[in-house]
Amino acid sequence: MRLGLNRKTLGILLIAVGLIGLFVSLASLTVWSYRTWTFTKGQMWRGVIPIMGVMSYGKLEEVSGTVKEVKWMEVELEVDGEEVDLYAPPWLWLEIGIKEGNKVEAEGIMISMAHPMGGKHKGLVPFEITVNGKKYGDASEGLPVWMQG
Repeated sequence: MRLGLNRKTLGILLIAVGLIGLFVSLASLTVWSYRTWTFTKGQMWRGVIPIMGVMSYGKLEEVSGTVKEVKWMEVELEVDGEEVDLYAPPWLWLEIGIKEGNKVEAEGIMISMAHPMGGKHKGLVPFEITVNGKKYGDASEGLPVWMQG
């Protein structure tokens, strides 16, 4: 049984497209595409943050206050009469053992969160947290505290 010219051409074309796709996917794992990597760390990668793709977050901010409430993905801090939330995975709060009334100092990037019902409030993605004198993470790593080894 002989294949027609159109089938041979289609087969060659499909193989070529597959090889091009393979080369493109392999190129995405090289240093040329470093801005898409979400698992990098160190000073060279300081402008790359895994939260929202690539963004430059500038200078880290520090807050200190008392824990008002521990929620699932956030801890509410009372900072100079203002509410500031610390955002992290729930297992981090369990690991640290953070409780209401604890004194907390945190350093990280400040973000603004909008509520579905309207209004905005401040939040901090912590790169370093100190709870009752015990320090977790290192701000110089350039990564949120839960991503540091």
